[in-house]
Amino acid sequence: MNKIKADAIVGFKHKKNGQREMFGKSRVFYKTAEKLHGIVDYNVIGYMEPVYNIPLKNLVHDFVVYPRMVRNSIRKDTDIIHVFSQEEAYLLKFLKENDVPKVLSCLDIISLIFPPEITARSTKLLKSANLIKSDTVRLMKHFENADRIITISNNTKNDLIQYLKISPEKIQTIYLGVDETFKIPNQKQKDHVKLKYSLPKSFILYLGSEQPRKNFPFLLKSFYKLKKAYELPNIKLIKVGRSQIGLKQHNEIIKLIRTLNLEKDVIFINHIPDEELNAIYNAATVFVYPSLYEGFGLPPLEAMASGCPVITSNTSSLPEVVGNAGMMVDPCDINSLTQKIYEIVSDHGLASKLRKNGLNQAKLFNWNKTSSETLKIYNDLIS
Repeated sequence: MNKIKADAIVGFKHKKNGQREMFGKSRVFYKTAEKLHGIVDYNVIGYMEPVYNIPLKNLVHDFVVYPRMVRNSIRKDTDIIHVFSQEEAYLLKFLKENDVPKVLSCLDIISLIFPPEITARSTKLLKSANLIKSDTVRLMKHFENADRIITISNNTKNDLIQYLKISPEKIQTIYLGVDETFKIPNQKQKDHVKLKYSLPKSFILYLGSEQPRKNFPFLLKSFYKLKKAYELPNIKLIKVGRSQIGLKQHNEIIKLIRTLNLEKDVIFINHIPDEELNAIYNAATVFVYPSLYEGFGLPPLEAMASGCPVITSNTSSLPEVVGNAGMMVDPCDINSLTQKIYEIVSDHGLASKLRKNGLNQAKLFNWNKTSSETLKIYNDLIS
């Protein structure tokens, strides 16, 4: 049996401290490719950095030079083209003359629902180049060039139908998997992580950025209320992950911590290696993820797979991921979140039940299933 030849456009890396850095979409591609090794021959087309210095270098490169590079990188005998992120959907318009089937993976449309801050000058330049009219029109136009769209949650599928008026028949939900590294750690791993990060005996864990939709200040206020209402002097809040916001916004969060007199109770850890994450999840008393919107929500899934009780929001895709295995709260109701945290902290039987239910729920999400469903789409389109 001949391998399917697929050209995979993995695309842009986000800028961080002047460097471009890849996030979730690269994981989706590489885990899919790993599981389909021997069945699909992927030609990886990544992002090529500009090697020249001209005015508006990045704009010219990303919308003129880079699309040409992508077009020239497509194999003449390829069977299928797969764009692995909605951010690169615009590249499909440059591949119209290529008559092979085209698949687009859409992780979310957060940029449409929670628009990023961009300068008026940038917007004017893009509009003058006829690259955008509005986020909705732009996305809809580019998404139409895909023969099939893969979403990673039914919530994202519904968003595409609601906001972009895309036909439901064109969209298929394929859930992500949880990496095999997320499992109950052995005692040696637990001891190593507790010692390395000086973990307290009892702590609430949050993993993520401080971007507004992540709702971190809400968690801080709930944590303050928990300590005040239930007299829990020893419990701490540990936040893992870079801020991913500007210094001014980050300082506002530090100011809030000082106002709430929580300087000694909130611990920031910028980065923990993937191979140590399951141990810190497992060591936590409870994992709290009060995000306002997620395209999928891997951290709650990772926490459940590592044996940690989970509290998350009852919004967007999060109920699909956590199901009945975790506690759901309104991400705007501080009293509700505070009460749920206290229930888990004070009731070891409830915590144990949630740990067990979470482990079973996490088993429903695996990369083998993700990859096999992706392969089925390839075969359907090719045939």
